[in-house]
Amino acid sequence: MDPFTALYCIEALSHVRRLPRIPKTTGTVVFATTLLHLIRDFFTTARRRRALLSVYDYGLVPSWTLQKWGLTASMVVSPFLHTDLPHLITQMLPFLMSGATLENVLPRSTYVTLLSFAVLVPNAILV
Repeated sequence: MDPFTALYCIEALSHVRRLPRIPKTTGTVVFATTLLHLIRDFFTTARRRRALLSVYDYGLVPSWTLQKWGLTASMVVSPFLHTDLPHLITQMLPFLMSGATLENVLPRSTYVTLLSFAVLVPNAILV
């Protein structure tokens, strides 16, 4: 891991420690995404040459998704796949910081709706 990623981790974790609590939805998303990454890495290195939920299979490919009228698993799965540990860290820490802050001030239904749009709308615009 490069030194800038390490410093970034320290800064982000100190921000998270200052929060009154880590809300359930944000914590669940961060935990599930991290667990998915670790499981994917385990099965890639120990059992197969190709990754379980491979970025090459489930990453968003706009032309292919457009041919399927947007009805592909990659529209939902791709935001939760990460290629390596620094990529996971640099994606999850900002989400943890901003998501925990937003979930502490917004009603849960509003936050979940916002999170759903944040997952689907950028992919739909990209396609």
